[in-house]
Amino acid sequence: MAIEGGLNNTFGRIVDLDIPPLEYYGLVRRFNDLIQTELNEKLKDKGDWLGSAVTLVTPGSDGRREKGSMASPLEVIALVDAQVDTDTLGLTITSALQEMSSTRVSKVEEFKGPDSKMAFFRDNPHRVQPGRIADSRLIFGSAEDAKAAKIRLGHEIVNLPRHSIVDKVDDLRKDGRHATERGQNRIGGSDAIHFDTETGIVYFNPSAHQLSFKVGPLRLVQNTLLSEEVKHTRRERDTNFISTLHSGIVTRLGQLSDDSMLNLTRASTEELAEHYAFFLRLYHRSEEGYVQRKEVALQLTPQENEEVAKRLKSLLEIMKIFKIQKQPR
Repeated sequence: MAIEGGLNNTFGRIVDLDIPPLEYYGLVRRFNDLIQTELNEKLKDKGDWLGSAVTLVTPGSDGRREKGSMASPLEVIALVDAQVDTDTLGLTITSALQEMSSTRVSKVEEFKGPDSKMAFFRDNPHRVQPGRIADSRLIFGSAEDAKAAKIRLGHEIVNLPRHSIVDKVDDLRKDGRHATERGQNRIGGSDAIHFDTETGIVYFNPSAHQLSFKVGPLRLVQNTLLSEEVKHTRRERDTNFISTLHSGIVTRLGQLSDDSMLNLTRASTEELAEHYAFFLRLYHRSEEGYVQRKEVALQLTPQENEEVAKRLKSLLEIMKIFKIQKQPR
């Protein structure tokens, strides 16, 4: 299968389908499954030795199965034993990744060994990103090792000082809220406008750090969930909690609601999930315009812009009270 060209075209066709947001979300998940199944098959072709040497998980939008374009590289985190030759291993995995995409350079972003910190990007305590492992999804190797990485993250969350994990993640949540309220923030020391509800324009231009609805409503939901997961893990000292959660945002919200772990009604949880899927599709639309036609601005219709404003207001209200806490049945 010519996965890059085929899926690029397919992503472009589905983004404007006249279907409900949650149905669109389901289609995106299935296309992401195709990408990851293709990678798994290519890695198996590298030989049996690879499966005994490494477990690969993918973070971010790939882990959540929310990628909307083949333009962005598929990131991989390699969970390894200390004795593994990471140079040889990295070349082998990179070869499989590049066989999937001739135009994008995909590579292993991190190697995590027995002494690595799961909460930090590349073991850098100044880059606290527990969501990378928390939202990650197994794509090759041992399911037990992938789960163990999340349990190790749980132990770190319980044992790290509050200021180095809880406060840092809560800052991510606050950043998401501010960007949702204003449609802009500062990235890389520069002011970046992502969307403007006054004009109905959505901006996507990575070179200008403009990222549509990604750093606003999508990050608000992702990082509020992460913040609540971290707080629950510490409060209950439940180091297994994160390892039991679905990686996808919509499915995780449903899971938590089914388990009576949210302070929201079922109706509010479903409304939140629909808001998330709605803004994911708009993010994909703006990304598609940039990738395919080099358009950096998406002009919404007045009706679309009105719906965006209403959904932003509702989303902010829901996320202001959102908590993970066991509810009486």
